[in-house]
Amino acid sequence: MASISVRSAHKYVMSQLKRMESGYEIELLSFKKDRSVVVMKVEDGKFRIREEGYLNGEKDLDKETLSKELKKAIEREFPRSNTLFVSSRKS
Repeated sequence: MASISVRSAHKYVMSQLKRMESGYEIELLSFKKDRSVVVMKVEDGKFRIREEGYLNGEKDLDKETLSKELKKAIEREFPRSNTLFVSSRKS
């Protein structure tokens, strides 16, 4: 598991999603690993975002709304974090 800064998390996830194939996911975890945001690429242009921690839930989104929702989810789940753990895997 690699670590990245919270400031670069949104840009990193969006760039990785462009290169990913359908069926893969990126997981962002807090240092204590008690909060997470998972972004899955369902098919081209369709994504699913899952939050676990402060809010628990799943949303199906398109590419335009994913960017806004991802920013909000990162701010909500990791308000005092400086670094996050990131991993990608086949879902």
